[in-house]
Amino acid sequence: MEGPAPIIGRNTDNSTITGWSNDFQADSRAVLLNALAYSITGTTANAQKVVEIVDAWSATLQEVVSEDNILAATSGRQFVNGAELVRYLAGSWSSGESNFQRAQAMVSKALVPYMYAIGTPAPGGNQAFLGHMAGLEYAIFTNNYTGYAAELDIIMQAKDACVGTEGSGMQALLLNTTGQCAEAGRDQGHSADEVGWVEEAAQVAANQGDLSVFEFLGQDSSKTPLLLLALEYYFKYNTGSSVSFDTNWGPCCCGTILWSEISNSSRGSQYPIGEIGYRYYHTEHGYSAPYTELWLQKMRPLETSSNYRDFMGYPTLTWAAGAV
Repeated sequence: MEGPAPIIGRNTDNSTITGWSNDFQADSRAVLLNALAYSITGTTANAQKVVEIVDAWSATLQEVVSEDNILAATSGRQFVNGAELVRYLAGSWSSGESNFQRAQAMVSKALVPYMYAIGTPAPGGNQAFLGHMAGLEYAIFTNNYTGYAAELDIIMQAKDACVGTEGSGMQALLLNTTGQCAEAGRDQGHSADEVGWVEEAAQVAANQGDLSVFEFLGQDSSKTPLLLLALEYYFKYNTGSSVSFDTNWGPCCCGTILWSEISNSSRGSQYPIGEIGYRYYHTEHGYSAPYTELWLQKMRPLETSSNYRDFMGYPTLTWAAGAV
């Protein structure tokens, strides 16, 4: 364990706080990986390490500074998912329920207030969606039913204009006629964030019995589910084929940003996305997903992102169906 610490936030000149932020990222990753190991092997030492790390941070962390919403929303997701998995599998929190409640309180006090993109509610693009996706998971972790419903409503809302939270939902990230990602003209890494985060949000909601993110239909001629449309668009381009590109479609953030062509920056790079959508749409519901399939055949096993933070990671291990 690297931490704990009372304050985190990467966008600061304070080297001590920067170091503490790195500690939180490392320990959050350790929580998730130990939880996954425990789910596979049942080794008690892995579960105990999760409890040790979570208890230490929940007794110490007070706030996120320097407006570091990305840290609060990414590493925090790994922290709560690992903790929730161990508690669910073990049936209890080994150091006592009061300590788990303290972890819930820490999330509510130290992460939730800082997880939204700067200026939200306002046009926000990827970072805005990330905050609401994290909010979805933090609400589940803290048993905040009202908060969960509010975050899902924002994720599902229509994009009539870049006003208020309308720029924060899935329809502000994925063009409903083709699946084009709002930041496809910027680079393929940010496009992967858009597709991958909507995919993870869909699974989080599905775990609560709500398939609305998975089942939301696009406006193409076949009325393809929007997430599937976006996965196929992203993977078609990133496996080497040409795709259409709407120069009038861009993200709701940072003023008006429109690109003249799709970007080949990071094209074909491996990101841990696609397994959730492929399992749901193709394996379970019989949709054709040829480009997603081609990508997975080429890249499996998918592991984690280069910064270990953007996604949960290891989706082939956790979501692929059958032998791969």
